[in-house]
Amino acid sequence: MMLRPLLPTVAVLASATVLTAGVTHARDNTRDMEYQCPSGERFAVEHHSNHVRVRTGSGVFALAPRDGASGAHYSDGGITLWTDGTRAALLRPDMEPSGICTETLALHTS
Repeated sequence: MMLRPLLPTVAVLASATVLTAGVTHARDNTRDMEYQCPSGERFAVEHHSNHVRVRTGSGVFALAPRDGASGAHYSDGGITLWTDGTRAALLRPDMEPSGICTETLALHTS
C-alpha cells in the first residue's frame, strides 16, 4: 500500500539515472587539453576515438587523423594540428603558424 505513492518518484529517479549514464558514456572516450602559444593565443583540443575537435577564437573545427612522421597529425584539408607529448602546433590558411604551443591544462581525462 505504501509503495503506490512512491512509484512516480522511483520512475523519475530511474529516468534521471539512465539519462546521466548516457551523458557520462558520451564523454568516456575523450581527453581535453588546452594549449598556449608564444603569441599568447590559446586553443583547446578535445580528443575523440576517430577525430579531434579544436576550439579556437575563430570557431570549432573537427579534424581527422593524418599520417605523419612523428607525433600525431590531424587535418580537415585546411586546418592542421600537430601534437607531440605536451606540445602542439596549429596551421591555418591565411594566418601565421601558431609556433610551438605548450599544454597548459588537461581539462578532462577518462
